[in-house]
Parts: sequence; structure tokens; C-alpha cells
Amino acid sequence: MWIDDPERAMRWQPGVAGYRVIENSPGRVGTRFVEVMQSSDGLVEMEGKVVAYQPGRMIAFALAGQGTAVGTRFEVMPDDQGSSVVASVELVIPGLLARLLRPLIERRVGRQVDQELDLLRDLVEGEDPEI
Repeated sequence: MWIDDPERAMRWQPGVAGYRVIENSPGRVGTRFVEVMQSSDGLVEMEGKVVAYQPGRMIAFALAGQGTAVGTRFEVMPDDQGSSVVASVELVIPGLLARLLRPLIERRVGRQVDQELDLLRDLVEGEDPEI
């Protein structure tokens, strides 16, 4: 499935440059990993943990690094056209400057997530059902 396969995720999340699993957990919840992300400052490593998982339906994880924490959830929801993916992102950015810039950062992250979901839709719709 596209939302919980790290190899596939790198295809629809161009900001993710790589990942490595630190510790696998049965049922995925508790699995720890390092995600390498492309930022304006270069490559940034963030440590992550799967915090919720429902096979074929939902994955949520928490990432932390560079003084920032991010909670992300992707959920497949049925709709009139079959299904869609709903994403939520929660940022925790410490410091006064970060709090002042938070609305700008949230808008940028929101646009990025929208672009990623558009790319995901294009990949899923173009997928060969025989794969």
C-alpha cells in the first residue's frame, strides 16, 4: 500500500531523501526509524516512531529532530469516487521566532502536503493493477 510503504512513500513525498529502520515492532506500532529529509538547509535526519497503524487504512507517526517535532497521520477514507487520503500534520516548533513564523510555516507545510497528495493520487491512478 502506498501510504505505509517507505519505498513507495519516497516516490510521492519528494522531500524524503531516504530512511532506515532502527527497530521493527510487531504490528508496526512502535517501529522506530530515521527519515532523511531534504530542507532548504540541506539534508536533515529526524528520528521517527509509528504511533498508530491499521493495515490498508491508516498510519500515524511522530518525528523529532533539529529542535522540531512533527506528528503526521495518513488515512484512507471511502468517498464517492472510491477512496481518498486525508492527511494531518501537527508541528511543534520551539522558540519565539518560530512561534511568530508558525502561520507562514504551517501554510508552506500545508501546500507541500497538498502537492504530495496530488502526486500520490496520480501515482495510484496510473498504477498497473497487475503489479
